[in-house]
Amino acid sequence: MSFFTQLCSMDKKYWISLAVLSVTVLISALLKKRATETEDIVVVHYDGEKLNFVLRQPRLNMVSYTSFLRRVCNAFSVMPDKASLKLNGVTLKDGSLSDQNVQNGSELELELPKLSPAMQQIEAYIDELQQDLVPKIEAFCQSSPASAQDVQDLHTRLSETLLARMIKLDAVNVEDDPEARLKRKEAIRLSQQYLSKLDSTKNQNK
Repeated sequence: MSFFTQLCSMDKKYWISLAVLSVTVLISALLKKRATETEDIVVVHYDGEKLNFVLRQPRLNMVSYTSFLRRVCNAFSVMPDKASLKLNGVTLKDGSLSDQNVQNGSELELELPKLSPAMQQIEAYIDELQQDLVPKIEAFCQSSPASAQDVQDLHTRLSETLLARMIKLDAVNVEDDPEARLKRKEAIRLSQQYLSKLDSTKNQNK
């Protein structure tokens, strides 16, 4: 029996199954190609991390630098005020991304300005306050003390610790740094709120 005769003698169901499989594979390939053609991907690096940003609607040629920067900063949990995006070392400007040679597959760098020495000290103060003292203050305000003397002792310890740190904060030189001056005011205001909270809890437990 010839090869052609063997083919002709095959079950009709086999040919139908083969045809369905072929059509399925073809449709799958077409859909994958279409999906690829209807989306752009831009990679952004920041602080050792890398995120892929998929752009479907609107497409890359319709996305502005400002809106994309806002999306990137939100994803990395940073403030967009002074952040910037760079492509091959060149800082992008407001306007269309595609007009600045950002294409599908481009890799950008998210950059934030370096903090001044004064800002670094103030940020360190706030971080230490939030991570170290605030949990202890909150615990003091929410706990049920054994005696009025316990309240007094713990209040004194926490208040003196906070005041000592505020004195160091006040010594930070912000004379030529308006931004640091404002930041220090915010830090002092926050510290004073916790001092008031300590005093209020002590008075309630007299």
